[in-house]
Amino acid sequence: MKSKGRRWRQRAYEYLKEHGSATSSMLLRNVKNRKGLTFYRGAPRNNAHVFQIMRGDKRFSRKKVMVKGTLSNYEVVEWGLVDEE
Repeated sequence: MKSKGRRWRQRAYEYLKEHGSATSSMLLRNVKNRKGLTFYRGAPRNNAHVFQIMRGDKRFSRKKVMVKGTLSNYEVVEWGLVDEE
């Protein structure tokens, strides 16, 4: 596990433990620091960066889920915890 985004990953772990599985965009929006503010440094910049940061951590599991959009269906990555499955 790399040190990049370590605090953000820990907060994401706590969020998933409390709220259950979530997509990358939900994590990006809802993971906050101890003061309840968004992270300035060490946080992922977009959904693809969330995937890059979290895929190396063995605490997280991922699966693809189909989501219905306005024009078509598409796949998103849903994150969960390994010990919950």
